[in-house]
Amino acid sequence: YTEQREIVLDILLHAKEHLTAEEVYNEIKKKYLNSNIGIATVYRALSFLEEVDLITSITFGTDGKKYES
Repeated sequence: YTEQREIVLDILLHAKEHLTAEEVYNEIKKKYLNSNIGIATVYRALSFLEEVDLITSITFGTDGKKYES
């Protein structure tokens, strides 16, 4: 458990659509102004959350992966 993973999961739980890692990062910057989470941390958190089956991803070819809860 880490606060960063909780924040990433919170963003996905409240998203109304599938989000890319960059979109998750941008939402974190808007919603959690005092957060110091970097894009690399977002990618690691998404990978972990997917590995433990808390989120899923869909690959959209050249658009990359999008994630949902």
